[in-house]
This record gives sequence, structure tokens and C-alpha cells, in this order.
Amino acid sequence: MSTPLRVISPANLSSNFFDVGETTPNQIEAKFAYSIAKLKAAVSTPAVVFITDSGKEGIFCYDPTDTISSEDSLNVFVKADSKRYKRKSDVAFSRLPFVSSSSQLSSFIDGTLCQFDGSTWERKAGNVASNGGGFAGTIINVSTSLYWERKFTDSVNVEYFGIKPDGNDYSVQIQYVIDNFTDVVFNKGTYFGFFGIYRSGVKVKGQGSSLTILKCPNNKMHATDANYGNGQPNVIELGHCYMGNSEPVISNIKLSGITVDGNKANNTAPIYDVFGWGLACTSLQNSIFEDINAINCHAGGEGFFINSNFNTGDFKVSGCGFNLGTPGFDLNSSSYNIFSVISRDCKYGGRILDNCWGNNLAINIYNATSSGLICNNQSVNESHSNVINFNIRYGCADNGLIVGTKFNSNKFVGTITDINGAGVQVVGIENGISEENVPSSNNYNISTNNCGYQSVITQGRNDIWDISSYQDGRLTNQGDIFVIEIKGKKSQFTINLFDRTVWRVRGIAFRSTSINNKLISYIYQNTADPLNNAGSHNRLPIEFGQPVYADNASAITAGLISGENYRTSIGIQMVVF
Repeated sequence: MSTPLRVISPANLSSNFFDVGETTPNQIEAKFAYSIAKLKAAVSTPAVVFITDSGKEGIFCYDPTDTISSEDSLNVFVKADSKRYKRKSDVAFSRLPFVSSSSQLSSFIDGTLCQFDGSTWERKAGNVASNGGGFAGTIINVSTSLYWERKFTDSVNVEYFGIKPDGNDYSVQIQYVIDNFTDVVFNKGTYFGFFGIYRSGVKVKGQGSSLTILKCPNNKMHATDANYGNGQPNVIELGHCYMGNSEPVISNIKLSGITVDGNKANNTAPIYDVFGWGLACTSLQNSIFEDINAINCHAGGEGFFINSNFNTGDFKVSGCGFNLGTPGFDLNSSSYNIFSVISRDCKYGGRILDNCWGNNLAINIYNATSSGLICNNQSVNESHSNVINFNIRYGCADNGLIVGTKFNSNKFVGTITDINGAGVQVVGIENGISEENVPSSNNYNISTNNCGYQSVITQGRNDIWDISSYQDGRLTNQGDIFVIEIKGKKSQFTINLFDRTVWRVRGIAFRSTSINNKLISYIYQNTADPLNNAGSHNRLPIEFGQPVYADNASAITAGLISGENYRTSIGIQMVVF
């Protein structure tokens, strides 16, 4: 690649400005930066200029041989003295005049714009103090009557303000940049600090979550907002979390390519650890998260806390939530979001809680300590119409998936593999939930493989289940458990059950609280006790012990109701009418 050249006047051109074997310079650097109006009025005739007008920027060269071309306001400009400048469109590289150090600016008086420290600078009259503090900053004073100001036409790099990945706490400086600019860039490295975004239209970009890290400073357990008192701060906060749902909506935020680090110490009660959350969003809308990672939010809780609507994003979280027993990813009172999540090595992999509607969530959970995914509400709230796709593997001493209070009319599709607890548990009256708050009308398509205990235990109502259980119950003794326990009401089941070659588990148990369920299809292999029905009015395939009655009247007398099945003494299946 050729070295950039500065063309000042035709007389300056010499063999030093050409690559070997070339007869014309292939790279040009303009020394003069003008607006079109200033160029036309200029007394001097520089050989090369950079036009700064928006939409017409570029390198223009004086053509002394042309006296007839008409001005077209884009590629040809004619000065007041009839000299013509033409766009130089075939140069390989063009830019504003380059200044290599701030000290050179005091003697640089050609034009009003130059390039220095990765930015465009504008020369202005006045006496404004420099604010670099050992770095370029945004103002460089060169005299009592002259200073240069950095022009921010695109993104702003935090290092313009002295913010560096050098181990020092730059929280105040980072917050200043976030408050005053809308397109902020972090370089590679680990920066110590925290910030909040409380207005719309801000973009913050790192160089990738594996390269750019924002780490909670040491001894800053209550980080973001003074209003928290002893509450929970965050490494990055979008909207004031302490205000909850009363926080005004902010929108059109984009956060990308950053890891937030809670600064966990190597013990279970760390001193150097954010007490709250890695990234917290409150009343956020129409915003985008790309390649965001949260780690080591150990003492306080969530890697991510989302209390917002109409957003999209992909998140990774690990090592969060242990002291307070909170999840790595927490979706709370949020609607119509589309999120992709990878959660690793957290106390709880993820949680969907309280008034979540219409979200589409794809979550992969690896090695959660207690439970993989928790879906629940307080009794005054309800979550519905969510589509939840999941893959849960390893860990999970309690359950892979727990569905609780008033979690209704949702769709679950997922696999649960190699965990230590039960695959799915839908809680209900046995867990102290009132009848009207038992989860209802959900659709489950569940595949479990090698779970430590049951595949599914459900107290739900009006649900539709498609269950595939493969060699579950590995931590139990032979015959200890029924691998599928049905305790709820009015649900439909399609079940495929495959036990080990030497049988370990019993099959399906309809417990005494099960009423009016329907087993549509049941395929099983190797289990020694495929089905036990202790409930009432459950409709089973004919081969599973349907009661025998002489006729319809006998069946009704025995307590069967319309629509239930029975067999005659010669094996004919009948339906009560």
C-alpha cells in the first residue's frame, strides 16, 4: 500500500511523491478544507482542497487547463475568478489535513478543519481551556484567542475522555460520555466502571463480548444510583430500576459487544462484588441487544434483569445469583420481547415472573445449580401467551422446568437432559396454591433424557402434553418412582416412554387428585408397571384396565359420566351416553 501524500501546490510535486514505476500520485491528502462558498470566494488558488459541505464532501483539484466547464454543484465548482475545481474521484485515499501532535495545532492555520487523534477538529476563535488531562480530550487550547474543538459526526470513543482499560475506576467519566453523546464506543480491554442510560436514542458498542469488559470497581457494591440506598445497583442500568413501573419509557437503545462483570471474589460472600445486577432494564422499548454477556454477579443476583417491552436481543450469562438465590436471566413484567439466552453455571438458569405476556424466548441452560427455568407469578399477577423454547442440561438438583402460579395459556417446547432432579414440575394445590391460581391451559412439548428422577410431575389443569421420556429416573432404585405423575385435571396426554434394558422406573401414575384427564396415546418399552390409575373419570386407552360393565345403565350406576369409556365382558369398548 502507498504512503499517503500531501499535495500543497503543483510546485511541490517531485519524484518523492510517486511509488516506484508510477508517473502520477495515487494517494492525495488535502491541506485546505473549505465549504463551497468559502472556496468560491477565496483569493488564493490551492492545488487541492477538501470540500466539507454535507453530501458533497471530497477531494477537489484545481484544473488550470479548463476554462469552459460549467458548474454542476457536485463534481465541478467555479470560483469567482473563473478558476475551476474538479472532483478527484480516482484517488485511493483522501482525508483532511493531518496533524500528528496537539502542539502542531498552534501553528496550523490553513483552513478550519484538520484530522487528529482519529477525529475531525474545527478551529474556533476564543479562549476555551483544554480538557484533555494528559490525553486529547475534546478541546485543545492553543492561545488566548484560538482553540480547536473535536467534531463528533459519528461515534465517540470513550478514550477521547481519558477512559482507559488500566484498572482505574472511570465511572464518573463514563457517565459523562453516556449523558452527553448518543453513539459511544469502547475499545478492547477491561474497563472498571458502571453507568446508566436514562434517555432515548443512545448506542453503546464494544468490540465483542470476548474483547470488551465493563467491570464493577472494587468496593462499589451499590453502584449505579444514589436512590438505591442499601438496595440493588447494576453495572449497566437502562432506566431507573428503583422507580419500577413508574419510570418514564425510554426507547431506541442499542447495546452491543460488551461483557458486564460483577467482580466476584473467590468465596461465597465476596467483598468485591456488585450487590445487584449486571444489566438491568426498566421501562425500555424498541431496543436491541447484541452479543451481551454478564458474568460474576455472584453476591446479588441476576446477570440480566428485564422489566421492559418490545425489545430484541441475545444474551449470555454465567456465574450469577448464588448468595441471594436469584436467576442468571430474569424476565419480569415484560411483554412482546424476542430474546435468545445462554445461561451457564448460575444458581437458577432463568426466570419468567409476574405479568409477562407475548414474549418469544429461546433459552439454553447449562449446569444450573438448583433449577433450570422457573415460570411463576405472585397471586395478583398472571403471565400468558408466551412461547418458550428451551434446552436444559446438567445440574438442576431440583427441577429442569418449574411452572407455577397463574402461568396460563403458554407454549413450552424443549429438551431436558442429564439433570439430577425431575424434568418438569407443574405445581398446584399440594404446594399451597389455591384452585383458581393453579397453572392452566398450557401446551407442553417435552423431551426428557436421563433425568435423575421423574420426567414430568404435573398438577396443572386443561393442559395439552406431548411427552417423550427416555431412560429417566437414573438416581432412583428399581421401582421407586412412576416416571410420569399426573395429579391435575382435564388435561390431554400423548406419551412415549422408554426405560432401560433392565427396567428402572414404573410408567404413568394418575394420582388420586387426577380427574377428567385423557390419555390419548401411550407407547412404552421395558417398564414393568406401565400404568396406575388412582384418579377418577380419567379416560384411558382400552388396554389399560378400563372398567367392565354389562351396559350403559350399569356404568352410570357405578359412577361413570357421559363420554367415559368402559368395556363389556367380551371386550367391546363402549362410551357412556
